[in-house]
Amino acid sequence: MNVETLKECGRTHGGKPFDYRLEMFCVKSEFIVNRDKRTVVVLLKGAGTELVYVRGIAKAAPDDCFNAHIGKAIALRRSLGLAVPDEYLNAPQPTEVRVGDVIEVTLDSGEIEKKPVISLKAGSLNAHLPGRIIQYPSHYAKIINDSREEVSV
Repeated sequence: MNVETLKECGRTHGGKPFDYRLEMFCVKSEFIVNRDKRTVVVLLKGAGTELVYVRGIAKAAPDDCFNAHIGKAIALRRSLGLAVPDEYLNAPQPTEVRVGDVIEVTLDSGEIEKKPVISLKAGSLNAHLPGRIIQYPSHYAKIINDSREEVSV
C-alpha cells in the first residue's frame, strides 16, 4: 500500500471504518524531508486547524542510502499505527549510479565531498561543484541519496 492510498479519507483500516479523528488526519498531512539528517517526518493535522494530532518519523541508518520516497511511506505508516513492511525497512541498496543521485567521494587529500550526479559517461560520472564540473570514476562513488526528487525522467 503506497503513501497516496494511505492518505485517502474514508477508507477502512483493519476492516473497521476510520473514526472521525483519524479521518481528520487524512485531510492534512505535511512531510518534512531533512536530507542532511537523513530523516522524514510526517505531521497529521486536523481539518481546518494547524493542530498536530500525530507525528511519524523515519530515519535512514548511517550505512544506508537515503530515499525520501521510502521514508515518507515509513513515516506515514508509523503515524497511522500500521506495520511497516520489511521490504521498506530493508530495501536493497543501489548498486548503479544514476543522474540525480547524490554521491559521496573521498578525495586523495582525504576530504569527503557530497555532490549530485549531473551526467554519466562510460565508467565515469560528472558531479557539480560551484562554478565547475568535476569527473569521478564511478567506482569511487558511494550513493548516499537516490531519491532523485528534482530530476524529471
